[in-house]
Amino acid sequence: MHTNAPLIPNPVGLDKPIQRLQIALVENLPWLDFAFGRATVGRKEGADKRVALHPFVYKGENRYEIVEPHNKWVAHSFIQVVSAEEPVDFQKLQANIYRAKIECVILFDLDKIKAKMGYSYSHRYTEEIKQQIKNVFRKLTQYEITAVHETPEEVFRGYTYDHYMHQTFMHPKGGFKFVLSVSYTETC
Repeated sequence: MHTNAPLIPNPVGLDKPIQRLQIALVENLPWLDFAFGRATVGRKEGADKRVALHPFVYKGENRYEIVEPHNKWVAHSFIQVVSAEEPVDFQKLQANIYRAKIECVILFDLDKIKAKMGYSYSHRYTEEIKQQIKNVFRKLTQYEITAVHETPEEVFRGYTYDHYMHQTFMHPKGGFKFVLSVSYTETC
């Protein structure tokens, strides 16, 4: 059991490849504190009484946590399902192949990664971090990268975005959204 990749017991359907991805991320990116699973859009009222949309992950026991950038972790990730599951090869009473589009959002603090890993970088090394993440996806044959986004507007598309979010992507903070096509088999 991975304590830094909160898993659901006995996953089925799309949750299986999502969990496989969570495990691969924490096992191959030693600087990643948490690899959360499927996020949902949640509403939260601010001090100004305006309602904002945020990514929330389920923590169990009817508890959710916002997984936006903050100073609590070195780095963390979460998954968003962004398309319907479509059958690629479907036959009744057979093993069937489905495809869906998911997004893996990874948020990080480069100074904290540098300290945790003992890196000697003196520059903004986001491309090195991006390459490490791509290498994880390359090892997983059922995932295909279809796009990589780096701007806060794209990383947080679908959520409330403001100037504060833009500041959270200024050095040493950053993030990526990897858009992935995932295929999986489901047995009838």
